[in-house]
Amino acid sequence: MHQKTEAWLTARADVTKARMEKEAAYELIDKVHAREEAEKVRAGELEVRIQKLEEEMRMSDLTIAEYAALVRDMEARPRSLDSASNGHANPIPLSTLSEGKLQLQHLIDDFRSRHDDTVLELQKTRGELEFAQSRLDSEKKYERALITELTQAKGELDQLKISDDTAAKMVARYMSVLILF
Repeated sequence: MHQKTEAWLTARADVTKARMEKEAAYELIDKVHAREEAEKVRAGELEVRIQKLEEEMRMSDLTIAEYAALVRDMEARPRSLDSASNGHANPIPLSTLSEGKLQLQHLIDDFRSRHDDTVLELQKTRGELEFAQSRLDSEKKYERALITELTQAKGELDQLKISDDTAAKMVARYMSVLILF
């Protein structure tokens, strides 16, 4: 009977441990979900930034093209008319616009790199989530097995108590019969 009680206590401790591990796994899953959602939001923000920068780059390209056409048009005019008709004494050099375009491209490349890093982090987080989920599933199976074993142990313990009570009553009855004789 001592072994059955010890087995029952061990099973009960294992069930408690499994429940705590299950709760910890749920907390981990919640944290991973929160991180995943935050990464999705961040990825969306980066995507909007990329689109904005690409539009700015497109506008810069158009501005550069228009400026180049204006410069070619001005160079085609005679010099005397140029200084009289143009109120600008010092137009913006084409190299400054090209440098701005280059800086904008670097900025876009940086955002794309961050976006790629975010995607990799998201994939890593999903992997962690899947691992935690599989571990949780296995813990659930283990807990079910322990509960089944615990139920069986309780049933056997109850049977032993009934048998013990029955045996005690029989011994008491025989003892009372022997005392009478």
